[in-house]
Amino acid sequence: QSVVALAPKSSTLPPPPPPYFSQSGKSFFLRPVTVFEIERVSQSMKNSFGAPDGVPALVLKSVMGRIAPLLCAIFNASFSQGIVPLELKSSLVIPVLKKGDAQDVRNYRPISLLCFIAKIMERIVYNRLLDYLNSIEFFSASQHGFLKD
Repeated sequence: QSVVALAPKSSTLPPPPPPYFSQSGKSFFLRPVTVFEIERVSQSMKNSFGAPDGVPALVLKSVMGRIAPLLCAIFNASFSQGIVPLELKSSLVIPVLKKGDAQDVRNYRPISLLCFIAKIMERIVYNRLLDYLNSIEFFSASQHGFLKD
């Protein structure tokens, strides 16, 4: 039987619109990054391999105390100018077999490998954006996926 046949019969009315979010008076601002934050975020990340720049995360983590001030300056300049360095926007796309016949291209999904420094910057922006969205109560109580516990 199909999934549709097993689903309970429901109204033909469209689902209700998402709730309206009033102006909270809060604006989203990418506050400056700190050296401590970069070190903390980098240490919490996995030791990935296969980055497009060829530098393993473990190597960068081992020298993070020395390079964090430089990354801090780059990230803060990027946030204030609204420009992300081209090198941090590059990725290596790898096809990964989902299941089935390896000769059928439809059985693959792409994954993008980013350099470790780009992942650090991405995580910092993600944390700030998620904090902001939570502060304005953006998410529905029914939202569970892709959120911090």
